[in-house]
Amino acid sequence: MRFWTASMFIAFLFIHAAWRQTLAVVKYSKPDQGLTELDYSLIPSDVEEVKVNGNEISSISLPRDFPNMVKFLAYDNALVEFPDLTFVGDTLVTLRLLRNLISTVSQSRLSALTRLEDLNLAKNYISAFPDVTGAGPYHMQKLVLSDNPLLTTPLLPNLGRTVDYVALGGVDLGTTTMESILAAYPMLTFYGFIGNGMDNIPNFWHFPRREDNVPTTIRIGRNPIKKLGRHSLAALSNPNWHVEITRCEIETIPNLLDLSISAIVDLSENPLICDCRLKWLKVALNNTGIDTSTLICSQPPHLNQTAFDDVPVHELKCEGNMYIV
Repeated sequence: MRFWTASMFIAFLFIHAAWRQTLAVVKYSKPDQGLTELDYSLIPSDVEEVKVNGNEISSISLPRDFPNMVKFLAYDNALVEFPDLTFVGDTLVTLRLLRNLISTVSQSRLSALTRLEDLNLAKNYISAFPDVTGAGPYHMQKLVLSDNPLLTTPLLPNLGRTVDYVALGGVDLGTTTMESILAAYPMLTFYGFIGNGMDNIPNFWHFPRREDNVPTTIRIGRNPIKKLGRHSLAALSNPNWHVEITRCEIETIPNLLDLSISAIVDLSENPLICDCRLKWLKVALNNTGIDTSTLICSQPPHLNQTAFDDVPVHELKCEGNMYIV
């Protein structure tokens, strides 16, 4: 058995302490303190992360540089405007301001944040979101604007060129075409369209055909979509795609046996009518991309809330004459 000498133990303590020091993050954390303003004099000059969630702060304007600051969290406050973080524009990476009272976003303040990668402004009162004006380069990767009363869909050819994750849940897309969204965000690997008023699934042929095998998620939910188009679904040939069309108004699934769909397609939480039109899905042997394990019948009444996988094929019946697609 090997025994440690005193000198070996002391050396270990020094090495362990040095290792822990490399992992330590200098933080200023004052969540849920009832603060109405931020006392900047209390923030350490070498701070890396500021966390002031759950207060009543209405305005933030950093008066000086904090050269190591990379993260600023101020959600669940009373902010009425986008904070002035110009002094940390070349270091700040993460900014999360969800659930505030922000109604406008200053273009100049946003443009100053050249290193920003992760911006979350969900559940504010923003009616318009500007593109950046500076030369950059900008590094935005994740942009969350869900549940804001945006009057127009934010198409950001400058800021959006590096974004790979965009969430626009609850934003009325209006007349904005999917082609224009894809053109503004050419690097997307996550598309979040929840509660946007879409009444048709997008044409998946317009989505970029990536050759780098990067997993891509397309999330479409809580929309009044009633029908699945075979032509659009035929584009889902990439096995790295995960497509969610959930909580919509889809009652049936067209026969896809002659299509080469390799993507995973989740159609859960739709009011599915389990009748003869779905017999083809029972014999498909999971070769269509449809994840049948998530399907729940809503009709006919005796199959209500029954998992589709548990329904025998002879129970999938239609009354009278029906054209089966």
